[in-house]
Amino acid sequence: MSRAWRYLFLKIITDIAMINIAFVAVFLAKFKTINFLPVFMIYYKPLLFITVLWLVLLNLAGLYKLQHDKVGRRDNIFSVSFGAFSAAFFTYVFVVFLYREAVYSKEIVILGSFTALVLINISRYLIWKLFQLNYDH
Repeated sequence: MSRAWRYLFLKIITDIAMINIAFVAVFLAKFKTINFLPVFMIYYKPLLFITVLWLVLLNLAGLYKLQHDKVGRRDNIFSVSFGAFSAAFFTYVFVVFLYREAVYSKEIVILGSFTALVLINISRYLIWKLFQLNYDH
């Protein structure tokens, strides 16, 4: 597998993980529990939607292109991911008003979105540094 494909695969996998970690962590912090089963039973459908939406919007923003050296400049990544975050956030707000079964869903979506934005950017930076170190040696 080429370096660009490994980089792309790692970005997608870590983005999926960071999105899910962000929303589950906010839910667990909100209800001050460490029992994961109720979280999964209540939020697995919306979390699947949230994950797919984030991936689509990050892709549309250009963060999954194979030319990572040109597109993935460090000074541009945050602004592009913030644009994708904004689009996802407004979509969530709209959908949350339709999905009333989950308790405190609006608060979880807002805090989870901000947490996901931070975690995705941290993971992107760490992946970028890892590939820079491996490329230099």
